[in-house]
Amino acid sequence: MQAFTGRSTARSVVLALTLVAAAGCSAAPPSASPSTSPRPSAPPASTEPSPSLATASPSPAPTLVPSPTPLLPVGAAPAGPWTSVAWIDAGSGLSVAQTNVAVRGWTGGYVAIRTAGGDSVGDATKPLAISTQSSADGLHWSAAADLDVTGLDSSIQVAGLAEGPDGLLMFGEPFGDTCGGPPTIVALWSSHDARTWHRLPMPKAFASNSVETMSGGSAGFIATGHLRNGTTPAIWLSDDGAAWRAAPLPRVSSGQLVVNDAASFAGGLVVGGAILGPGECGGPSRLHPTVWWSADGQRWTQESLPGASSSANARVRLVRLSDHTVAAFESTDAETDLAWVSTDGRSWQSVPSLSTTAEYGMVTGGRHAVVIIQPDGGSGPATVVTFDDRLTATTVAQTGQVPMASPDAAGWIFAVGPTGILVVREDGGRLWLGVPSST
Repeated sequence: MQAFTGRSTARSVVLALTLVAAAGCSAAPPSASPSTSPRPSAPPASTEPSPSLATASPSPAPTLVPSPTPLLPVGAAPAGPWTSVAWIDAGSGLSVAQTNVAVRGWTGGYVAIRTAGGDSVGDATKPLAISTQSSADGLHWSAAADLDVTGLDSSIQVAGLAEGPDGLLMFGEPFGDTCGGPPTIVALWSSHDARTWHRLPMPKAFASNSVETMSGGSAGFIATGHLRNGTTPAIWLSDDGAAWRAAPLPRVSSGQLVVNDAASFAGGLVVGGAILGPGECGGPSRLHPTVWWSADGQRWTQESLPGASSSANARVRLVRLSDHTVAAFESTDAETDLAWVSTDGRSWQSVPSLSTTAEYGMVTGGRHAVVIIQPDGGSGPATVVTFDDRLTATTVAQTGQVPMASPDAAGWIFAVGPTGILVVREDGGRLWLGVPSST
């Protein structure tokens, strides 16, 4: 999951290091052919950090921006659980700097996104501008390239990045008060390599309905939301992010179907939600959390979440820990949330002792899941917690040029990618890469 903080003009959002439990009105989350540029090859495999590292419209392929200090390449992060990270101070490698920067990780690298516009200047409003930079290793970055934002309102932000079988989708949504319901996806950009992005026209089905979540995996892209009446759930599928089709809804024998989220991975497609049943003794109707699995989105089977509770406000959220494991989190009005993991979408195992940091603030990059926790008092090194496919939390040791928080410094955002953990100051002016190792 990627949680966000607001900019000074309450305009765009970036990932926060602190874990924030939202209260009151909450934020929630749409096609031309994608780029045909070849995907970059994966970094060379390595299981230990190098000892020498202690101290829109189609846009032209950008060139690399040299770092002020030469940085050696790093290898791929180990596949197993991480036990330590060696930090490299990468200096100021981003030109999408100054403010409103977000970073995302995927299996092929990292993407930095800067959003500008929406500020009032006299009686006028600055137009929207979104630019990106990409990196295969988190150290060496491409030059900034502008996204095509033609016709978009200045309140639009990049809300997420989804990785499919052969490419990436970035999706945009309005930023603002969501008391009237979750925001809906209103813009799409596609790329095969995160360097060159193409603006996709919104599918007609998306434009007339509300698309609220989007995710990707090796089974394709899947989006969920509601039809224009605002009450009927809807599911859409795509193989390439450009052509979308409506999928049949899961069938329920009694009660009303509720769809909260969806995930795509090697095991197929999973929809998380609930069945709204009648209230008891005249009380409110109760939601019974559940998940449905499908190999291709054409036929769904209801699967059991052992020990799932029911509540008037129960909700199921799905997190793709990797392309081989999906986690389901149940949120209710109880003090303790429940969680399950599955490697096939059909058999779900409960997590006996869920870490309080597991659900909120967790960031994944397609292969690993990490949470970074701000130090008590706001000064000192952050705590780095990693999660395996059973959601077992491990606090990792840190060496090298460890990022240090202070009340006077800008906040941090972070992403997980193929070489490790990328930490970026919120203004984009400083970067650190945590190169992981495992025992």
